[in-house]
Amino acid sequence: MKEDVLYHFSLSTGTHDFPAMFGDVKFVCVGGSPSRMKAFIQYVAVELGLDVPGADYPNICVGTDRYAMFKVGPVLSVSHGMGIPSIAIMLHELIKLLYHARCSGVTIIRIGTSGGIGLEPGSVVITRQAVDPCFKPEFEQVVLGKRVVRSTHLDEPLMEELAQCSADLGEFPTVVGNTMCTLDFYEGEGARRSPAWAGGSGVPPCRGLRPRHHFHCGRFRSGQAGPVGLKASLRLVGSTVRGQYAVGAYYVRRARSRVSAGSLRSPGQGRLDGALCSYAEKDKREYLNAAHAAGVRNIEMESSVFAAMCNACGLRGGAPAPLPSPLGPRGPPPTASIGLAPALPPRHVSGPGAALVAPL
Repeated sequence: MKEDVLYHFSLSTGTHDFPAMFGDVKFVCVGGSPSRMKAFIQYVAVELGLDVPGADYPNICVGTDRYAMFKVGPVLSVSHGMGIPSIAIMLHELIKLLYHARCSGVTIIRIGTSGGIGLEPGSVVITRQAVDPCFKPEFEQVVLGKRVVRSTHLDEPLMEELAQCSADLGEFPTVVGNTMCTLDFYEGEGARRSPAWAGGSGVPPCRGLRPRHHFHCGRFRSGQAGPVGLKASLRLVGSTVRGQYAVGAYYVRRARSRVSAGSLRSPGQGRLDGALCSYAEKDKREYLNAAHAAGVRNIEMESSVFAAMCNACGLRGGAPAPLPSPLGPRGPPPTASIGLAPALPPRHVSGPGAALVAPL
């Protein structure tokens, strides 16, 4: 290929020197919002001792409004928008960018909050595997009219490294579990059918494209981080989690005064407050209890494709994410209720006895 144009980054191998710009990248952090990813890179610069007083971190993708990209030292911070299609496009171009820059030994981390199931609000979930709304560890996509199914299992050694990182930090309650990804924030595809777990009959089991979890990591197979690299990566993960709370502190303070404690809501798929709702509170609770029994500990909308692309491109994958819990700390009670902060962006939710976590 004579020239490779990364359309949505507004970068091209014909006009930009990728090795000079990105050749030293060892850590890539991706998250939804451009402004929060800039705030994150500023925070990481201070945490890693790379900050220069008065320094600015310009958007490398200034030629487009699709995504934003910031860099300090060996750390690249990139926004990906919301949902599977948006993050998938970004990942295609990000992986090509790292290839053209001749990077090796790269760790990729996705940062974000998620809806928790049966956990204390503010816990960190390290993802064992991404599952679809029928709890299958796979990502299904239609390519040229044919169904292509890819595994969403994440790298176990890397998962163990992240768990050890949390233990060393000692700052956040952390669990390892499955993360469920869906296509929709409100109803969710899985809520409309009768899959095997529900004992349904006469209705096809749930299949197809589903989104997934928060806080993910992949490491290029071509380069293995040594002791220094591992230490830096663990420190970066700690900085990432702390930064997430720091950046979202304002939203947390503002949201607590706007929670509607009497309404029944779920901070994830299977919600009751969308424009369309084809099920009742009882159905939602049955589904969330089934998800908990299947090992699901949090819900979001991006991670399945992250895990699938890590696997397909020869990346090691793993993942962690702070969360608000819809079902309480002692497992999934059948009648738990969740309050919604409607004036805030949709992921900012709380409920009786629950606290909002910082969004990213």
